[in-house]
Amino acid sequence: MRTDGWIYDAYLESDNLTVWLKTTDNRTLKLTDTFPIELYAHQKKHSVEELESIIAEHPLANSTSIRSRYLEICNTTQSEVVQITAQPTKFRKLISDLEATGICVLYNTDLNPVQRYFFNKEFSIYNKFTVEYDEDHKITSLRQHEEEATPQLTVLKISFNHSEPFNKSILNSNFELISIPHEQRPAFYNMLRDNELTTSSNARILPGKIILDSETFDRLGIAGLDEKSKFANLPIGNVVSWGPARVIDSRQCYEAYKRKILLPSTRAGVVGNVLTAKEVAYTDRGALILSPRVGLHENVGELDFESLFPNIIVKHNISYETVTANGIQPTKTGLLTEITQQFLERRLSFKHQKNSHIENSIEYRECGQREILLKKLLVCLYGYSGSDLNRFGNVFTYREVNRIGRETVVKAMNIALEKNFELIYLDTDSVFVKKTNATYDDYQNLATKIGEETSFPISIANHYRYLVLLPQEADAEIEAARRFYGKLTNGQVFYRGIELRRHDSPIYLKHFQQQLLNIILEAENHDDITTQQLPKAIRFTVEVVEKIRSGNVPINELVISKMLRMPIERYRSLFPHVTAAVQLRQKQKPIKPGQLIDYVYVDTAQINPINRVAPAEYAETYDVEKYAEMLLDIAESILGVFGFMRKKLGFQSKSRNFLEELRSERTKEILMELNNLQP
Repeated sequence: MRTDGWIYDAYLESDNLTVWLKTTDNRTLKLTDTFPIELYAHQKKHSVEELESIIAEHPLANSTSIRSRYLEICNTTQSEVVQITAQPTKFRKLISDLEATGICVLYNTDLNPVQRYFFNKEFSIYNKFTVEYDEDHKITSLRQHEEEATPQLTVLKISFNHSEPFNKSILNSNFELISIPHEQRPAFYNMLRDNELTTSSNARILPGKIILDSETFDRLGIAGLDEKSKFANLPIGNVVSWGPARVIDSRQCYEAYKRKILLPSTRAGVVGNVLTAKEVAYTDRGALILSPRVGLHENVGELDFESLFPNIIVKHNISYETVTANGIQPTKTGLLTEITQQFLERRLSFKHQKNSHIENSIEYRECGQREILLKKLLVCLYGYSGSDLNRFGNVFTYREVNRIGRETVVKAMNIALEKNFELIYLDTDSVFVKKTNATYDDYQNLATKIGEETSFPISIANHYRYLVLLPQEADAEIEAARRFYGKLTNGQVFYRGIELRRHDSPIYLKHFQQQLLNIILEAENHDDITTQQLPKAIRFTVEVVEKIRSGNVPINELVISKMLRMPIERYRSLFPHVTAAVQLRQKQKPIKPGQLIDYVYVDTAQINPINRVAPAEYAETYDVEKYAEMLLDIAESILGVFGFMRKKLGFQSKSRNFLEELRSERTKEILMELNNLQP
């Protein structure tokens, strides 16, 4: 039998690889294939022939042979090593036995079986396949198509409520992806186990179904997930929950595998030259950030270098094997350079394709999803280059990119100053400048000049009519990076670093913040902000505080939602959401880790923590002073730069605002969870 389709998931079961295929005629097939695990051993004391003879006698080794491979990424000549094959269920034990003998160094030990399977077939980019299989659904032939095509997967979007009966039959419908809110996933898994809806296999909870959080799916869509799988060179189901580092490692291993470079274990960490403290101080300076000039600015241009660090890697051939403490060594194209160039070109291709489509069309959206995914991975490629988790990591690679990046943005800054622009903020690859009466064309001309002088593309990211650079929340005397808000020349309100988190903040306070921003930025000129809009914003704040204190705000708009990360019994501190969970359990409500706990502050003056909050569904009133304080925290965050203080309204100062309290609670909870994991 033969069919075309997309392999969207794969995992090991016993000694067989289970492969899930979505066919072009909308069927879902479960297929299997067999394959041996390959390992490599390099001798320590014996000759390669003697080492092969010793390993061949091991009962778990299927076969041995002598091969030529590069021991390290920086090697220019190959060495003879022993190639070992073993059954998938036996190779871990074989590795353990060989490591215990101490007679060899092992390579390619920590690739997972799916990586081994697809890397060995050397599929360059993950596309549609033609599959031939027998009546037992065993794969007899697997051929990759050359043309790219987005997998035609079906998505089921659900919002799981643990307190309501779950329609089990829905899981039998024809779909491959389940999109569910992140905070509901643990409870969903528990429900599946409690209702015996899961498989006995530990490979997948629901075979043939990929579960992912709805936030990820809404951001990336199938196109973005497909691009992620292409980068890792693995099926979507294998990478859907992977972070950038793991995706990048998979691509690097695949490229090294093609080049016949042996893969060291990630346990080895980064090996670098020993440096003195003085050498570290001069070479490890990171990216350049110049503190923002806190306050209100008018007519500001934000110029961003486009993929600065990836472009630096490509232009200067910066890679793990090309950079030493003495600089970049002339050599062939490096592994990191090749990967970066390949996916940088893909990102730019999608960016250009997107602009050729009608805005908000399906094609426009899919190109945007792929571009966003690649932009993130390309930035992480640079950061991951010096990580101690990177099996090829070279700290000098990371430092060299930073050095050239610093020189580039300093050059950009000096060009702006020479053109009589005023620098108000510089952050890594972004330059914020202003100039009285400067037009959009003036900023565009500046960007063109900088691009010509630095040889790196740079463009106008935003043109602000007004821009307010903020201090740190914890200390108004200290400038804060990436914390500002403003109004663009197109009328859009833009902000960064001040968003109230979706689940930690009541909707009423979020709406207040947005309205406050609209008021302060609705001005005809710079002076109107302080003379007219600021008084309006303060009056609005007073009105909302009075409404809060009157008790007339609907309680459902004051609900705070936080996820219960552990069983209640493991908590040693009564955080607000934990006390609310305790109350729910006392009312015979089922409470499990992963649940989102909705609560309201009812009386924070109570000595007993259990009486300070109430579950949202049982709250009949709210602590008017607590919510007034929370609202004033927001007002000070937005208006404090203009001199606004709650003292002027007759309120006492607070040592820290409620956002800091939430972050502190979150940190303590995570540390507590980690401590509970200790043996």
